[in-house]
Amino acid sequence: MYGGKIGLPELSVLLFLVFFVVAWVKIVLKTGHSGWMVLLVFIPLVNFVFLVYLAFSTWPIEKELQRLSKANSSAPLRTNVPHSQ
Repeated sequence: MYGGKIGLPELSVLLFLVFFVVAWVKIVLKTGHSGWMVLLVFIPLVNFVFLVYLAFSTWPIEKELQRLSKANSSAPLRTNVPHSQ
């Protein structure tokens, strides 16, 4: 097309695409899934379903908070703890 040269529009699209993929990989990894699931973002309609799944699924941090909350609620209360001043 342009004699093999990459112009500013092509470079900006490429940089945006790289940023987009890196951001999605970080999000997917935080959900506890494989980074390869980002490939689902590039499939029409599947990307929407995947986004809805991520939005409404329970993330690992939520599971950990629920586990810690249950562990703390079953622990006996310590009433004879001296208070330091």
